[in-house]
Amino acid sequence: MRWFRRRRLVNTLWLLLACCLLFLAEAVAENQLYQTRFLTGWVLLAAVVGLTVLNFRKKLPILPLGKVAAWVQIHIYLGLFAFVAYWIHADALVPTGFLDILLGALFLLVAFSGVVGLWLSRVLPRRLTRKGENLLYERLPGFGAQLGREVEELVMRSASEYNSTSIPRFYHDRLRPFFLKPRNFWAHVFQSRVPLHRLAEQMRAVERYLGNDEKEIMAAIAQRVETKNGLDYQYAAQSLLKRWLFVHIPITYGMLLVAVIHVMLAYAFDGAA
Repeated sequence: MRWFRRRRLVNTLWLLLACCLLFLAEAVAENQLYQTRFLTGWVLLAAVVGLTVLNFRKKLPILPLGKVAAWVQIHIYLGLFAFVAYWIHADALVPTGFLDILLGALFLLVAFSGVVGLWLSRVLPRRLTRKGENLLYERLPGFGAQLGREVEELVMRSASEYNSTSIPRFYHDRLRPFFLKPRNFWAHVFQSRVPLHRLAEQMRAVERYLGNDEKEIMAAIAQRVETKNGLDYQYAAQSLLKRWLFVHIPITYGMLLVAVIHVMLAYAFDGAA
C-alpha cells in the first residue's frame, strides 16, 4: 500500500510539473506575440497520439516494451495532462464553430469513457474477487447451461416421482427464462439483489404447497438459482470490463481524424493570416 501511495505521489508531481511548464510556455509564447493556439494544439495532439499508443502496446505483449502496468499509469496521467491542455487550447471548454464543437464533443466523450473505464478496471476486479472464484468469461455460458440442465432434471423428477404440477408450472413460468441466458445485467452492475430476492420470495410461496420430498427438490433448485445468479454477476462485470473499449477506442480514432482536419484548416486560414 505504501508503494502505491508513493507511486501516486510521484506521478501526480510529474503531472503538476508538466502542467506548470505548459502554462509557462503559453505565457512566454503569448508575450512573444506567438499564436498560442498552435503551441497548445500541437501539445494536445501529441498527448492524444501518445494515449493511443497504449492500445498498440496491448496488442504486442511479447515485445520488450516495458510492463503493461507502467504503460497504464502513463496513459492515466497523460490523459489528465491532455485534459488540461484541451482546457487551455479550447479557452475554458467553450469551443465555437461546427468543427470545433464536434472535436470538443469527441474529446470530452473520449475523456469521459476513459474515466469510466478506469473506474471499472479498479472496482470490478475487487468485486469479482470478493464474490469468490473468478471464472473464465468464455466458459460462463457453458456453466449456466449445465445448471439449466440440472434444474430441468430436478423438475422432471418432481413430475414423475411425486406427480407434482406446482414445480413444473413454476419452472415454465419463472425459472426456464432465468436459466436460458444471463439475466439482470444492470442489477448486477449496480450490485442490486432485488431480482434474486423477488425470485426467492416466489419460490417460497410455491414451497408452502409442497410436500417434504418436493421441498427438498425445491431447495436443490434454489441452490442452483443462487449459483446461476453468481454466474450472471460475473458475466455482467466481465462484459463491462471487455466492452467499454469498444466505445472508447472507436471514438478516439474518430477524434484523431477530426483533429487532423482541424489542424489542416487551422494552418490554411489562421496560419496564412
